[in-house]
Amino acid sequence: MKTWTKQAEERLAEYLEARLRREGLEGEDAREMKEDLSAHVHEELEQTKFETIGTAELEAVLGRLDEGVTADEEKPARRDRGRGWLLSFGVIFPAGVSVFEILTGFCGGVFFDPVPTFWHAGLIMLVPALNWWLLSNRRPSESRTLGVVAGVSVAVSAVYALLFLPLIPPSMIALILFGMGLLSLMPLFAWICSVRISKRSRAVAAQPWKFRQGWKIGVGVVVALMLLLEGPGLWTRYQLSRAVSGDSEVAAAGVESLRSYHLERTLLRACYEGNRGTSMATDIAGWILKGWNIPAAMFGGGPLRMMDSEQNRDVFFLATGKPFNSVEPPRMVLENSFFGGRGRGNAFQEFEFDDHLGGDAVAVRLKDLDLVESRFDAHVDGISQLGYGEWTMVFDNRSAQAKEARCQVRLPRGGRVSRLTLWVNGEPREAAFNSVEKVKAAYQEIAVVQRRDPVLVTMAGPDTVMVQCFPVPAHGEMKIRFGITASLDGERWELPRVVERNFGVKKGAEHALWIQADRAFEVSGGPDMAGSMEDGDSYSTQSVLDVDETLEERMAVHLGEVDKEPETVWCEDSFADAGGKYLERRSRMGMRPAVDKLVVVVDGSSSMSEDASILGEVLTKFPSADVLVANDEAKEASGGKLMEHDFSGGRDNEPALRKAVSMAKEGKYGAVVWLHGPQAVQLAKSEALLQLLERGSRQPKIYDVEVVAGPNRLSSSLGKEGVLMRGPTVFDLRKDLDAFLAGLLEGGPEVRAEWRRAAAPEELEGREVWNHLARVWAIERSESDDPQRPKIAAKYQLVTPVSGAVVLETMEQFKKHGLTPVDADAAPSIPSVPEPSTSLLILIGASTALMRRRRIR
Repeated sequence: MKTWTKQAEERLAEYLEARLRREGLEGEDAREMKEDLSAHVHEELEQTKFETIGTAELEAVLGRLDEGVTADEEKPARRDRGRGWLLSFGVIFPAGVSVFEILTGFCGGVFFDPVPTFWHAGLIMLVPALNWWLLSNRRPSESRTLGVVAGVSVAVSAVYALLFLPLIPPSMIALILFGMGLLSLMPLFAWICSVRISKRSRAVAAQPWKFRQGWKIGVGVVVALMLLLEGPGLWTRYQLSRAVSGDSEVAAAGVESLRSYHLERTLLRACYEGNRGTSMATDIAGWILKGWNIPAAMFGGGPLRMMDSEQNRDVFFLATGKPFNSVEPPRMVLENSFFGGRGRGNAFQEFEFDDHLGGDAVAVRLKDLDLVESRFDAHVDGISQLGYGEWTMVFDNRSAQAKEARCQVRLPRGGRVSRLTLWVNGEPREAAFNSVEKVKAAYQEIAVVQRRDPVLVTMAGPDTVMVQCFPVPAHGEMKIRFGITASLDGERWELPRVVERNFGVKKGAEHALWIQADRAFEVSGGPDMAGSMEDGDSYSTQSVLDVDETLEERMAVHLGEVDKEPETVWCEDSFADAGGKYLERRSRMGMRPAVDKLVVVVDGSSSMSEDASILGEVLTKFPSADVLVANDEAKEASGGKLMEHDFSGGRDNEPALRKAVSMAKEGKYGAVVWLHGPQAVQLAKSEALLQLLERGSRQPKIYDVEVVAGPNRLSSSLGKEGVLMRGPTVFDLRKDLDAFLAGLLEGGPEVRAEWRRAAAPEELEGREVWNHLARVWAIERSESDDPQRPKIAAKYQLVTPVSGAVVLETMEQFKKHGLTPVDADAAPSIPSVPEPSTSLLILIGASTALMRRRRIR
């Protein structure tokens, strides 16, 4: 410390007072300026060689200060010692590391994404740019401007230094042992250098108090911008942590807060992180809340805590009312490579963990796996009142790893998959049908263990199948086809649709639709289509539609002039023994008994809000239908007040269904009608509801009416137990729901089929039809109480609750698992033209012979 003379101290105090008067400053500004000037004078005099500071030494410093005020310029800077180190670790290396992360997404693929947006990229590039300007600026600059620039640089570098703070311990160890880890240390070095550069800039500022004011402004701007960028994400992450806590009250409060406000992209990203996600990396908000786990685990703080992605997916539905995989997957590392970078970062981008491979859940939407081609061919026969259709799908995998394509497909009412084909090396291979246990075991071994080429179809709920195919090869395609047999629903034959999928749809992909029938028809739902046109002795229509517009849309074929009481028909059953080779179906009209009272459960999720007014209008017409709103609980309501209900988020319907079943078991109500949207996750334990349904002498019927399409885990659980009946497919909600409720409460005619077998067709009555009639008989038998139902389903090539279908690559694989694939000639197919008459066959034969004779001549 230098020794000051009394005269020098008095001179400095006098100078400071005069300077404040000259600047016209008072209060806090005057105090700050006085402190800055005094500190600046003392700092400069401490660097002189004099031991005692007198007035002469002081005047030299004060003179330079006055020169700066007169010119409002910064004083000439002394040559900075250590400028090379500041330039290296404050400019060059930070710029290189920032560009490397932007190009490759290295950190974003392993720990957290430091540059999720262009705003973040601009912020981190400001640090080296502003530091370079401060170091190289040799022209006088306004002091406040210098302060703003220095404040921004220090604040941004401080934010990222704090973000990377949890990585410093492992980085130091990696640097010492392996010479790696410098990248995660660079933000800390950049912050230290930014602080040093800021101090040097303040030292040369002509007006230090203005520099300090500018510095505060710069810091404030960065803080405000970071709060704007990360505040919503932090709020969402914090409420998410509450929603998945073990305390039920805290969890409920967290969910309600998220329903009020949330950042959807943050919730969506959390669904793809953690123990069953596709990546262990997170975003900035997630890193702030969990990044400390790394040093804690390293220094004895317990095991590294991983997020439960399944719980996060539950919360996503509860907060948004949407299944998480109905939304495009979040931007992870691949999309972060703004310039399409290559290298190690890109390797992390291409690899996705799929913990659900070979499982029963559709789960995460995989990137780079798309449906690129889709085709559906169908034939509907008005005489037998049956339809058969085949859906062909082609999947393309643009990534460097093999992936499994999974989807749930809703079939026509009462329909079942009756054919499954996989193309192997360009050749179609037919499936083997057997018990669910056998086909799943074969798929698990061949797909998951041997990673070969199988495709599997099993039931996933009422009239819903799970389709799985693996592997869709890296940078390759996979082609499958499945056929569906189903009876008409009145005059309507519903087309299948996807309700949940783990793949995307290629932009511009087309869905080729061809439908043929024995009479005129129309296609409703989805995009507008031209009506049927005469096609020889039949009618047909063909359209090429956008896959995005049709994949998940309800569509149906409406036949004209269909008899309400189907005529007697028969077919040759190629699967039956000789003594019952021919099968007859005779239809009898009966009366469905009326139900005195109904209890109607209305899903309180946000997906139902648009239809609330129609639901209220229809339900008001039926005073015998009491209403319960499923609002995570069971809330009694009336049809007229349904619009007053707050339909928000995703609501657990199980408590309301349980209450409705209890009311029905007491004998007050004859049936339960469940009107719902998606129930995307297993929100509540369904065992209590299943127990209620399974026990006791009174077994109420539950009718499942899907108002808004989407996956339904609760419906799948109940459907597998056979306690759920599928209601009507809703095309016109007001009309269809009104007719359905009226039919239950008033009763009405009902068609019942009577079956008879014979050894010869002469013993039967009616008209001969195609052999899909035999599969309809098998569908009824395989879902009855018949102990032989698995064998019947496998024999008639059907996917039912007790049977499935699997295609393997080789005959050796089929034999190893005790499976026999279907002969291609025995597989069902779509008639390309109607069956020709005998005279027509003679005419065609004669014409062919004549043409051949002319060619020979």
